[in-house]
Amino acid sequence: MFKAMRRQKAKVPLNESASSAMSNPADDFATSYASING
Repeated sequence: MFKAMRRQKAKVPLNESASSAMSNPADDFATSYASING
């Protein structure tokens, strides 16, 4: 599960993921947390 998520996230351009996390880090964390725990 974790490996699959890392592989999927790796496909996202670095600058895109960085800007997304910077714009709303709390929401990004909540989404990741929800995805990990189902």
